[in-house]
Amino acid sequence: MSTFLRLRLVSLCVFLLAASSVVSAIDWKPYTEQYKQRAHGVDLREFDSRHISTSAGSKPVPAILRKNRPVVDVNGTTIPDYGEVYEFDQLIDHTDPSRGTFKMRFFHTWEFYRPGGPIILYTPGEQALDSPAIEHRFYGKSNPTPDLSVENLKLHTISQALDDFVYFAENVKLPMPGGDTEAIRPHKTPWIIMGGSYPGALAVWILEQRPGVFWASYSSSGVVQPQTNFWQYWTPIEKYLQANCSADIRAVIAHIDGAIDAGDQGRLDEIKTRFGLRDLNTVSFLNALVIPLRAWQTRNVYIEPSDVLADVCGFLETRGDEIAPPTGWGVDIALENWATLYSDRDEGHNDARPWLWTSCYETGWFQTGNPSGGGIVSKYYNVQAMADICRNAFTGAFTNSVPEWQARVDRITEQYKGWNTTAERVFVVNGRRDPWLELTLSATALNIASTSQRPIYLSDGYHCSDLKRTSAEADPSIEQVWTQARITFQRWVSEFKPTEKPASAIADRSQKNSATGTMPRSKGGSGLMVLAGVFGVGALI
Repeated sequence: MSTFLRLRLVSLCVFLLAASSVVSAIDWKPYTEQYKQRAHGVDLREFDSRHISTSAGSKPVPAILRKNRPVVDVNGTTIPDYGEVYEFDQLIDHTDPSRGTFKMRFFHTWEFYRPGGPIILYTPGEQALDSPAIEHRFYGKSNPTPDLSVENLKLHTISQALDDFVYFAENVKLPMPGGDTEAIRPHKTPWIIMGGSYPGALAVWILEQRPGVFWASYSSSGVVQPQTNFWQYWTPIEKYLQANCSADIRAVIAHIDGAIDAGDQGRLDEIKTRFGLRDLNTVSFLNALVIPLRAWQTRNVYIEPSDVLADVCGFLETRGDEIAPPTGWGVDIALENWATLYSDRDEGHNDARPWLWTSCYETGWFQTGNPSGGGIVSKYYNVQAMADICRNAFTGAFTNSVPEWQARVDRITEQYKGWNTTAERVFVVNGRRDPWLELTLSATALNIASTSQRPIYLSDGYHCSDLKRTSAEADPSIEQVWTQARITFQRWVSEFKPTEKPASAIADRSQKNSATGTMPRSKGGSGLMVLAGVFGVGALI
């Protein structure tokens, strides 16, 4: 096998974090490309008129037939393609506008726009702009500061991100007919914000924290609950992964944990040597074993798994023409197979510094092992190890104190309310097989009620599966979500009443933040697509 390339854990609709060197014996490149394609969540070219009826009785044109055609508006006029990039002068610091502005990039289309119809702001996530979206601060080329120093990253907070969306909605001049008039402002026409994963949480928080701007939101796999020790991430993977692979991974991890429990460094070194990873410290070694498992959240309902985890399981559970029984091979054979798969090392550094900052500074969300052990991830891949990573990654910003980190996360939970959010006109969708399920409003232990103003749907999907049309075509539970979304958003849009004055006041909030010493919080991509009259014809974008 060839030397393995470093897996770049970048995501749009997904959260992945490799906190130390990525080590593998698999050629990761095809999987990272596959990951980027699947992680994008919403693809406007799936949610456009190729699938949406624009008049009674008309049929959507299949995407494959429209793919190379020019983009046209509802009047048949050719308009710029999806790849046209625009820039918006965004405030560097919403608590201090005197600091000036920076260029925030965005894509935009008015393919379906009709005056008076809803404007949809799609927030795709934490990565560089490469789909119809508005690029999030500190990602891609939308940088408010010249570097990612600790001092500059203090502008990278949830509060700053929410204010970015508000400021954009209230000030942008959209490059379309009428796009520079008051008619497109949130007090005159309904703005709807949507996103998946972290942006799904933003879509919930903004309606409660910045009321009166966005009329409604769609939250897919929205991780609304900050948490430092999120070991439950692995539970759906362990449950739904093929039985023999899950059993054998647990057996190998238990074997490794046993060596650490006993303080047997010689046995641990022998295991690491078999994997070709002896020179890694313990946490880095455990992280190397975790990496393939993270591919789970890129899966979707409309294709058979072909990711790196599927390949790892295939290698672990096959010997010649023989396949392991549901109980697996057992630790000896499983360890031999897994160790054979791993070799060589590429000691690149993780390039997700802005995302790591968000986790360390505000939200937690580290996918640790079950503290009780017995799972598919080592119990020594724990919150203390993550606190050490935060300290080392951002010199002078944090100590490695777990209580101090927990206090930061508790502050964010109190501010944004987590599971206790009361935001209304939020359409919530989650998936049973989503590893982030227990941080969403569908967390199994809470049984949060679904209401007409905050309907909550639990599909059979994975992470953000409902954001793709192909998922709805493949899975009846997601098709039901789309049907209900069409009905719900038609109703919500019909209830919108224009007003004479904007409801928000960024300046007032900025003064309040400065007076209380509250740091603004940010992070999470936001993508813009302008569609009007879409919900009026009974179609979900």
